[in-house]
Amino acid sequence: MSSGFLENENDVVLSNHDYATSLTYWGGSIPLIPLEGDKYLGLPSGMVRWSHVELVIEHGDEETDVAAAQCRMMITWDAEGDNIAAGPTQNFLSLTPGRTTNKHYMVSGVLDVSPTLPPDGSRDVIYLWVQTRNLGTTATVKKARMYWHDMTKG
Repeated sequence: MSSGFLENENDVVLSNHDYATSLTYWGGSIPLIPLEGDKYLGLPSGMVRWSHVELVIEHGDEETDVAAAQCRMMITWDAEGDNIAAGPTQNFLSLTPGRTTNKHYMVSGVLDVSPTLPPDGSRDVIYLWVQTRNLGTTATVKKARMYWHDMTKG
């Protein structure tokens, strides 16, 4: 069970698609922050385990090979993507299309890491980077949520 999560506040268009090779560069940066409301909990600066990332992607490209859509993810402490906190996922993960449409995809990527907050990092904002394959030329991250568990609470 998670203690809390960080998530994107706005949709993010993935850019730099290379349709010829069906591979994008690392797209982002997608800020993941604690959103205000009844589920708001700030990320602890220590004794925390990052569990997994849920990702929902929407696309409008009719030529997408639904069976082959994949992605990799990594998380960084900085918006430039240089100070890596977790990942990247070792392999590309298969995106699962919605039951009645191939315009919405979902994937969960397991992190299972206990990162150390660097001196120049912020505990309440991290950045998700996504690399896609076989997803076509138009893709938008609709939801990105990273779950965490406070290890001091058992």
